[in-house]
Amino acid sequence: MVSRIAVVGAGAIGCVFGGYLAARGRHEMTFCVREGFDEITVEAPSGTLQSPARAVTSPVGLGPTDWVILAVKAHQVEGTAGWLSALCGSETRVAVLQNGVEHVERTAPFSGTAKVFPVTINCPAVKLGPGRTSQLGQARLIAGEGEVGRAFAELFSGTDARIQLSADMKTTVWRKLCNNMSCSVITVLTNKPVGVFRQPGLLDLSAALLKECIAVGRAEGASLGDEVIDEVVTKHKTAPPDLMPSMLMDRRAGRTLETDAQYGVIVRLGERHGIDTPLCRAAAALLGALNGGSDI
Repeated sequence: MVSRIAVVGAGAIGCVFGGYLAARGRHEMTFCVREGFDEITVEAPSGTLQSPARAVTSPVGLGPTDWVILAVKAHQVEGTAGWLSALCGSETRVAVLQNGVEHVERTAPFSGTAKVFPVTINCPAVKLGPGRTSQLGQARLIAGEGEVGRAFAELFSGTDARIQLSADMKTTVWRKLCNNMSCSVITVLTNKPVGVFRQPGLLDLSAALLKECIAVGRAEGASLGDEVIDEVVTKHKTAPPDLMPSMLMDRRAGRTLETDAQYGVIVRLGERHGIDTPLCRAAAALLGALNGGSDI
């Protein structure tokens, strides 16, 4: 079945997954971007994919699509309001490919009656230019089980993108947040890749950050056992030392950081449940200062 798909945001992630869909040649693709291009290129581990692309720089004249793949950073969602208003109808499904745990809360106010659902990302990639990206590792997404999740996965059948389905997306998004928040602030403030965790004391700091995140996640209904701390800390300790988290790449590129999506949200939800989160509050303040102001 041919679907009309709009990719809103063609940065590294939007280009990778939109590029896979465009290369398949089965769907009617539209890329909604600030800077236009007429070809999309993904330098993937299995080889380079190149496809003609329809890229538009204004929502004027666009109508509802079957799918919207929202691939902007969490703090950029409000800026896509015009696109979402034009592209979303009662039958539209909006896949939000973002970090954090508030995918639906951030996006639904701008999406009308469309069905909005969260998708977690595991895909190291770097944007090379308009419509061009380098995929540095496996392209993997996780969506929720159910009709919408299965239909989303079917869009990518026949591509190298791996779409997994989760029976508990609340836990899935909180697990991903645990991975991100326990690493991002440390690498950003030291301006060093993951090898910095070989320095004394930083794995302990990572574990302390995790304890705050897990406490709030549990209060929100996520299933997070104490073993998550050891699993995530071990991942940081054994990761390739030159691995750069996305927030560190954003800092080095001078881009706004996802402070609220990774730390402010833990502080806010912690306050709702009466849980103190001093390390996350400090992280939000320090990263907010790099952004030019506090995000909480």
